Amino acid sequence: MRGKLPIPADDVVQSVAFGPDGRTMATGDIEGFVRLWNASSLSALGEPLMHEKSGSVVGVAFSPDGRTLASSGERAMPSLRSA
Repeated sequence: MRGKLPIPADDVVQSVAFGPDGRTMATGDIEGFVRLWNASSLSALGEPLMHEKSGSVVGVAFSPDGRTLASSGERAMPSLRSA
């Protein structure tokens, strides 16, 4: 994989995780959003998911089966959602 994620120029990605199959990537940014990406094409998979309203996402991780995505932020409690 080689390329650049189509994120806004003023956004900063702080955390990255790959799903166990290597096909899906998750990012967490300083704006409080979690995004899912196709790891091959670097295209977005759906709309950004809000984790924090006023703070950055500092960690993202997939469950071993790839069905759940965990995210953690500076101020909010950790969040679990379907990947």
